[in-house]
Amino acid sequence: MGANVRDDHRSDLLLVIGRRAWVVALLAVVCGAVAYGVSSTRHKHYTASALLLFQQQQLGQQLLGYTLSPTIADNSVVEATDVELASAPGVIRDTAAYLRLPAATVADAVEVTPAGSSQVVTVSATATSPGQAAVLANAYARTVVYSRLSAQRAAVLQARRQVQAQLDGLRDGGGDGKQVAELGSRLTQLGLLADVQTGDVQVADAATAPSSPSSPRTARTAAFGVVLGLLIGLAVAALLENRDRRIRDEDELTSLYGLPVLARIPQTRALGRSTPGDPITNEAFRLLRTRLRYFNVDRPLHTLLITSALPREGKSTVAWHLARVAAAGVPDHSVLLIEADLRRPTLAAASGLRPRPGLAEALTLLGDWRDAVQRYDTEGGALHVLTAGDLPPNPTQLVESDRLRLLLAEARREYAQIIIDAPPPLIVSDALALIRHVDGVIVVGRLNHAHRDASTRLRATLSELDAPALGLVINGIGRADDSYDYGAYASPPTGRPPARTVSSS
Repeated sequence: MGANVRDDHRSDLLLVIGRRAWVVALLAVVCGAVAYGVSSTRHKHYTASALLLFQQQQLGQQLLGYTLSPTIADNSVVEATDVELASAPGVIRDTAAYLRLPAATVADAVEVTPAGSSQVVTVSATATSPGQAAVLANAYARTVVYSRLSAQRAAVLQARRQVQAQLDGLRDGGGDGKQVAELGSRLTQLGLLADVQTGDVQVADAATAPSSPSSPRTARTAAFGVVLGLLIGLAVAALLENRDRRIRDEDELTSLYGLPVLARIPQTRALGRSTPGDPITNEAFRLLRTRLRYFNVDRPLHTLLITSALPREGKSTVAWHLARVAAAGVPDHSVLLIEADLRRPTLAAASGLRPRPGLAEALTLLGDWRDAVQRYDTEGGALHVLTAGDLPPNPTQLVESDRLRLLLAEARREYAQIIIDAPPPLIVSDALALIRHVDGVIVVGRLNHAHRDASTRLRATLSELDAPALGLVINGIGRADDSYDYGAYASPPTGRPPARTVSSS
């Protein structure tokens, strides 16, 4: 289960990146270009390095057995000691004096670091030219050697002066001849030791002028800018995705509603016409009609309600074309389309039918509701339509009235199928009253328009009402998606569509 959750999160992340790829790519390019531009305008600096090899009193121990300082066995302590000796303030001052530079300049330009060995130290110097960098690194390294040599010679000479003082004291006081001889021998040895001192450090590798600058590293800086831009792009994409609650992916829409997909309606201008000449669109609605027949196996679907979470998701269009396709090739008085959206009716204007009388008049005026029904001839059949009529001041009361209940009951006895175009139940309560009188509910969701929060609330509302939700019609599928290409199987039109006639039922 944990692996499935991780896979879902990974898939969601990939979907977000895919939808916002232009943001990620744009920020990566912009940050990379800015980093390249800024880096290329900076002054170039060059770094040269010299290597120093430290040794612990080896020559004095081998020749004379003298140790001027205790031997350190811990490599980490040796390494730190060597770096500290090479970074001494006196070395910086002497180097600055030799090169006639300010001490602060030398301190800022030179860096002393371990070279990966407890006995090797790297002296790196940075300057505005390759030659200056090499000169500074070598001068500093030689100053370290000279400083260590001077310090050790001074220590040996100090020891020699102390022995000389002891020897003079014995001679003046008539001391033991054996002690005089020993001190004389030690005095000679210290003189030899002073002559052979090396400072226990030497330049293992002199610095050479570098061939390329150490900064700015334009290519590396530009690459870093691209990586930074990608990270910023991902963050911005996530922020935009969080702020933009529209659903852009079919899988997400299906997951939010938890309903099977009954049909996928391609994005086409043909949907705006009463009789689409697009075979792909026709086939999509025929497939929807066919799939609805499978539900008739267990229970009759005399009355269907078409709704959506928000306006402009295409519910009225789906209701119209589903009813038109369902009425094609069937006997008259088989399919009735009722426009129950009494607040924003669109059917009359889209289909060319009379706007009134309609459902509002049938529910408010005395008379037979059948007089308000209009006939619309389709391919080999006739669709009966009851438009919304004039906008009433009390649509909710009309929809919840007993007259509508009786109207639907009578229509059930006369029509094989009734399709109701209902308003969004999250916007108004009209659809909630209609749900009690239908056999099935079809939800329409338009990609790039459906809202995550609204879709989630509609699912909860349908669940609370125990609504007979049949499935989901996904509207606005891109025509470039070959996986939903009905055109390969849809028969091309053999001629002009039949002329439409409108008459009273």
